[in-house]
Amino acid sequence: MRSHPSEADKRLAAECRRRGLNVSDRSVQTMKERGALRPPPSKVEDYPKRTEKIVDALVRNGWQRSAKQATFLTFMDGHPFTAKGIRWAIGTASKVFPPRVSTANKSEEEIDQARKQQAEKLADDVVKSRHPKQVALRKMLRGRGIDPLVAADDLALALTGVVPPVEVERYEPTTDKTVPEPAPWMMRLMGLDAPLHEWERDPQKVSIELQDFFRHLGDPELGQLLDDAVQRATEEQMAEAREGVREMLGVVPHMAGAEHVHGIAGAFLFALAGVVGTVDWIKEEDGRPETESAMQ
Repeated sequence: MRSHPSEADKRLAAECRRRGLNVSDRSVQTMKERGALRPPPSKVEDYPKRTEKIVDALVRNGWQRSAKQATFLTFMDGHPFTAKGIRWAIGTASKVFPPRVSTANKSEEEIDQARKQQAEKLADDVVKSRHPKQVALRKMLRGRGIDPLVAADDLALALTGVVPPVEVERYEPTTDKTVPEPAPWMMRLMGLDAPLHEWERDPQKVSIELQDFFRHLGDPELGQLLDDAVQRATEEQMAEAREGVREMLGVVPHMAGAEHVHGIAGAFLFALAGVVGTVDWIKEEDGRPETESAMQ
């Protein structure tokens, strides 16, 4: 049976209310139990100093609407956190990946066809979705000159195990010549100068790197490797991964809003897997991504 709020919970809630925050004793207790707040050092001590600022951030980030999302956004804002709270907020990362196409008693051609059909359905669901976040995402993509259908198709293909092409040039029938392709949509979405300049300098190299990224997304073990990273990570490793993502978001502020929380969470998970070491994003000499299972 759930216990009553502690005296420290009550004092923190009272301090928050004095500062104009509408939070109850029970809300503070729940934040503590979920790991969104660091608990007091002992049963007779108060919460660490400035904890009311974390409560304020949790409320502003929508604790009442979605406590898990508020916890993650507050973490990404740079506030103190607990590993327990981040694990609770993220949940099971592998659940976001689509089920793998069965390969039992199927030819290579049948497997490829099944994967492409699955990718078409995934992309179609994204493009037709009326969910406010999906609508906002499509609007943002179009605002940056990116066709949402192209982006959805590429990601859906990658997630189902089909590496989408990244063309560096195309045939132009009006001139009967090949012409350079513009920078891929993923690079234009981020809007970072360095990768765009790299595309201009050596598009073939960037094309290979992007296909490696897509290949990682199609790794059937990737979901489990991300789950392992979340479960094994220390608070120091989580903080290191967070700072890397915050640095990136500082350069691309159009990606930093709460409406892009799923993309931010994905970037954090990828960064965390690299920090913990469950995934090595550097290619091996044979060109295949190096994963923890391959190293064992």
